[in-house]
Amino acid sequence: MEIVIESDQRFRAEGLDVYSEEAVTLAEALLGGRIEVQTIHGPVLVTVPENSNSGTKLRLKSKGIHHVTTPVRLGDHYVSLKVVLPEDQDSDLKKFVKKWISKRPYNVRKE
Repeated sequence: MEIVIESDQRFRAEGLDVYSEEAVTLAEALLGGRIEVQTIHGPVLVTVPENSNSGTKLRLKSKGIHHVTTPVRLGDHYVSLKVVLPEDQDSDLKKFVKKWISKRPYNVRKE
């Protein structure tokens, strides 16, 4: 028997594991929250941890590809978060960040 898997731009498979990327708001990344994520098995609710960054990975256990053997082997689904700022220019947000960063500078590009 041959199984054909159609490609889908949302998902990438490696072995039995599935990988995808999910956009989150600045507020969801900073404060945490619950978001709906699409998996190959349908939507699931996941918790975004507080202080998440772009690239933070969430593991959805057994939500990957299921290989029907004895015993059944289950892959996981890994979701990479991508923080997305609002499309509209927000002058209040910019003013807040300028004031905040002047008091609390930090370097994300360490040498």
